[in-house]
Amino acid sequence: DPYKFQGKKIIAKKLILLKGEKKENFLFLYFFIRFEKKDFYLIIQSDNKILNDIEDFKIGYYYDVEFRSTKGKFNEGNIAISIKPTGDKTDWASGVNAF
Repeated sequence: DPYKFQGKKIIAKKLILLKGEKKENFLFLYFFIRFEKKDFYLIIQSDNKILNDIEDFKIGYYYDVEFRSTKGKFNEGNIAISIKPTGDKTDWASGVNAF
């Protein structure tokens, strides 16, 4: 139940980046996460201040993500605190930039 995380700071390790999107002054990163044997898609919102070089974000690579859940949902209201690459990638990673 994602609602139990509403208003909390969450640290998620080894999320797979699926895509990135620019909307207005914000960046949205779409991650795949497996939680308690279920698959979810997690959307994290950030501004340009947190993500220094968006060219470094690649599809299929793993990232450690710290964020705050403002709505208790996986698909909205998740605000990035930090996003750090792990250096690992999936076997299907193409190296294509997410943005």
